[in-house]
Amino acid sequence: MPQAEWHGSKDAWKDLLAAAHNHCTCDPDDPRDECPVHQMLLQNQRALDGLPFGRHLRARLQREEGLTNETEGIDP
Repeated sequence: MPQAEWHGSKDAWKDLLAAAHNHCTCDPDDPRDECPVHQMLLQNQRALDGLPFGRHLRARLQREEGLTNETEGIDP
């Protein structure tokens, strides 16, 4: 199976890696153990392609609804 490739921004990649780290369930003592988070990052191109779009869409919807970080506690 071909390895998935990130097509988003560097900042979004850093945020994704931080989220993956927080949700990783890999067993550090078993190098063959691969959690669903790492499986997605390595193998699911459709999911990786959808993440930058979802991030863009979220920001646009927040702007349209007049939501801001201060009023709703939402990340940009």
